[in-house]
Amino acid sequence: MKEFWLDVETSGTDPSQHGIIGIAAHIYVDGKHAAELVQDVGLHPIDKIDKRALEVNSYTGVRIAKAPTWRETYKAVIDMMSKHVDHYDKRDKFHLFAYNATFDDSFLREFFAKCGDQYYGSWFWWPPIDVAVLAALLLMEQRPTLPNFQLATVCRAFGLEWDDDRAHDAGYDVAMTRMLYQSFAGNATGLIQPEGDR
Repeated sequence: MKEFWLDVETSGTDPSQHGIIGIAAHIYVDGKHAAELVQDVGLHPIDKIDKRALEVNSYTGVRIAKAPTWRETYKAVIDMMSKHVDHYDKRDKFHLFAYNATFDDSFLREFFAKCGDQYYGSWFWWPPIDVAVLAALLLMEQRPTLPNFQLATVCRAFGLEWDDDRAHDAGYDVAMTRMLYQSFAGNATGLIQPEGDR
């Protein structure tokens, strides 16, 4: 199985208006770490910045301006993925994992489109696998006692240590998302079984 673990930091919450300013992607093939890319990203010319988003993820305009360009980032992502998936083969794709996966998936999809690439779907199986949704299934009874369902809160609910100083660092968040998934993967996959296996 080919896994693509993703976390993005963005200049806002709307992928049609805002862009990726930080990306962390880890590739695992049959459970073994195969590649990773962690870097800041320069904004595409059409992307806007919401100052509130920068306050959350602690990015600055200077940091974004010094980052590898969106073109360089796109090439780095494609080069990394091409070593593990033949996107011309419809049977060969990545399973995309993320926490609140719809958010990260939509931003990466829009990023590809802004780079002139309309073939995002040739790289990934749909839908992405949302670790937050899987965690929610296992925390239904505890949910009323949790202050929120942010990654940090959920990691702690599963007994994982969390470093608040590293929150909203894409590299840290993606590593913790995978660790969270590993902490409950056996339970999550056993929640629903095909009828023939019951």
